[in-house]
Formats: sequence, C-alpha cells, structure tokens
Amino acid sequence: MYTNLIEIIHSRAEKKRRHLEDITIPLKEIHHVELYKPRWPFSKGYIRFSLDGSYHVKKDSRSAGLESFSMLCSTMKEYKILEKIKREVETKIAVFKKDMLAEGT
Repeated sequence: MYTNLIEIIHSRAEKKRRHLEDITIPLKEIHHVELYKPRWPFSKGYIRFSLDGSYHVKKDSRSAGLESFSMLCSTMKEYKILEKIKREVETKIAVFKKDMLAEGT
C-alpha cells in the first residue's frame, strides 16, 4: 500500500530512557535522509530524517539516538533494512517533488 507518511515507533525502553516520542512524518516535510553504517563494536549506525528547519547537533550516533526523527541500528542486518528504507523514501520524495513541479507549471 502506498503511503505518504513515515512512522517512527521507538521501543518502550528508549522512550523512557531518552524521552523520545513516536512520530509520523509526512514525506513532503522530509528534506533528505542521512544513513550511517554501524562501526561495530565502536559505534552504532543510524538513519535520520532531516526535516525543513530541523537542526542536527552533530553527525554521530549519540546525538542521533536522542532525536525522535532518527533510528539507531547496531547490526549489519538492521543496517540493510535501513538501506532499503532510505532508497524507498528517497524515491518517494523524488516522485513527490516531480509531481509538485509539474503542478506548478
């Protein structure tokens, strides 16, 4: 089913420990998607959805873990899933922007 929304649902433990909230992001509000590979055992990887006007403190997994619009991964299996999500979101964003340009002309 085609949807124009991204839902990020954090675990109960993450919500409690890091004060995160589950969020729903419309595709039209996503500027770009950042994906960083986990460097096991040194750091976790993550996917971060950059929104219009959103501010990112740093490009590292510690700061990404504190943001509601990012998701951490620690294994290559999880990273591969996030890669697929990134490709899918970027494809949908490109189609959305193309449609917006076509409507504007």
